[in-house]
Amino acid sequence: MLKKLIAISSTLIILMFLSSNVLANENTVYWDGEGEDNRWMNPMNWSNNKVPQSGDNVVLDGRCTKNIEINKEDKIEIKALTIEEEYTGTVTANSPNTFRIKNELLIKGGNILWKQTAENKRIAFEGDVRIKGGFVELIGTYRVFRNFIWEDGSLSVKDAIFDIYVSNVRYIDAGNNQLIVKSININHGISPIELQFKGNIRVNHEFKNDVAVDIHVLEDSILDLSRINKNINRNKFIVDSGSKVLIMDKNSRATLNDLKDIYYSAAKNVLVLEGEINDIGNHFTLKYNIDTGKENILLEFLRDKKDKNFKRHVVLPKGLEEGKHTINIWGEDDRGFCFHVGQVYFYIDNTPPQGSIRTSNKDDTNKELLIFLTAEDAGGSGLSKISLPNGTNKTVSGTVYEMVYTARTNDVYQFKISDHAGNSSEVYTVIDDIDDEVGEPNEDKEDKELDEETDKEPKEEEETENEEVGKEPIKEDKKDGGTEDKDDGEKDEAPEDDKIDEEKGKDRTNDGKTGRDKKYKENTQKENENNNSFSIKSLEDFKLQLDILRKLIIVFQKIFSLRIEDFGYGLSG
Repeated sequence: MLKKLIAISSTLIILMFLSSNVLANENTVYWDGEGEDNRWMNPMNWSNNKVPQSGDNVVLDGRCTKNIEINKEDKIEIKALTIEEEYTGTVTANSPNTFRIKNELLIKGGNILWKQTAENKRIAFEGDVRIKGGFVELIGTYRVFRNFIWEDGSLSVKDAIFDIYVSNVRYIDAGNNQLIVKSININHGISPIELQFKGNIRVNHEFKNDVAVDIHVLEDSILDLSRINKNINRNKFIVDSGSKVLIMDKNSRATLNDLKDIYYSAAKNVLVLEGEINDIGNHFTLKYNIDTGKENILLEFLRDKKDKNFKRHVVLPKGLEEGKHTINIWGEDDRGFCFHVGQVYFYIDNTPPQGSIRTSNKDDTNKELLIFLTAEDAGGSGLSKISLPNGTNKTVSGTVYEMVYTARTNDVYQFKISDHAGNSSEVYTVIDDIDDEVGEPNEDKEDKELDEETDKEPKEEEETENEEVGKEPIKEDKKDGGTEDKDDGEKDEAPEDDKIDEEKGKDRTNDGKTGRDKKYKENTQKENENNNSFSIKSLEDFKLQLDILRKLIIVFQKIFSLRIEDFGYGLSG
């Protein structure tokens, strides 16, 4: 008999299991979108041509990807809702009269835009909510009866209010994301134990806790209640190691001065945090981090009742990217409760400013040149100053600045351009087109004109003598490119005066002697002229070479910081 009862029971159990599977399969409804509109309440849009009922598992699997509309007058109660990755449409709920999901809500894809702002109305999640993909935005009030898990995808609940009903252990898990919710109201269910928070969760407006429920912040998690302007019952909190509860502690107040210099760089990487804190007896540590990174201790406060001023230097870590960064500062006691002090924003600018130089045309003047400098900063902090070649600093501002500098001597002219983040660069130009002495060109010109007049004088005498003789001199090319007179060997016909002298008995030999003396005198004079011309030309070449040498020394002196005396010989002029 016992064996028969066991056999019958087993058969019934198997039949019940099989029938439950059959019913489950029969109760799965798919969105096929065959209706003429997009409404959820149109039966033609569903695979069984019926609007889903409270026992149906609704699946959006992508067989139709058109949008779905849920309106204010709609009353929807379903067993479960699954949205697969293949569905790419948008499900919009506009404050429906009723929207209740009794079991799991699983979202892997699609776009969910749900709003419930009607008075005394809520969208109810009675089973677990799991978000693994897609885009989800919840606005208004929602009843959460079990667990809320965010694994992947995009979730926005900053305008949502969660009314959480706790029976046994329930938890909100943000995963590796930061979950920001407008308000959380915690209510106890049948057997309330605790509500667990895991990850980085922030409540912006209100956090209401029933005294029958414990709040457990799990390891390495942050529950940020620092924006709640109400007292928090700390006795109901359990905070694991490495976790924090940020609160607004009215008994411990802190103020933080704004940073005066908000731009920093690798060359200027120390910022100063200073402010004042009023502690009425708590023992806590003031901490900070940069961009939610590693936390650091700023300073510690012991138990006393004195106001304290603090001022600390913070060395920025290497490798910060250019752009905006945040320093978060909070106080923390030995129980894990923290009060929010504030946030400071600063910027990183590692790009040095640049400069370009051009000069005026050297033909404009031989006394001075104009140097045109254009300075630009592309790093964001802006120009701060320009160090000029004469040793003075010029304060500038903006991202582009232009100026004119006058150069009056040959030299290397160097400009140093700096920005507000401490970056700098140098640009220079070499000027060697200015005469060192103002009077030198005129003196050279006078000497040259005097030499030209000296060269002309003998030629004028020679031409006069030739005219007196009455004969054109014969020119012969010389090796140096000049010419000289040549005797043609013929006897000159005696002028009338010579004939008169001959008649008077003068000796012709005297006339020959006089001619030879005259020719000797002319040759001697020409030789002196050539020697004098050679001397003047050599002197000019020497002066030119000396001037070039002096200019080269000045250039190398500026570049290599040498002195002229180091060369061992005087070149002062």
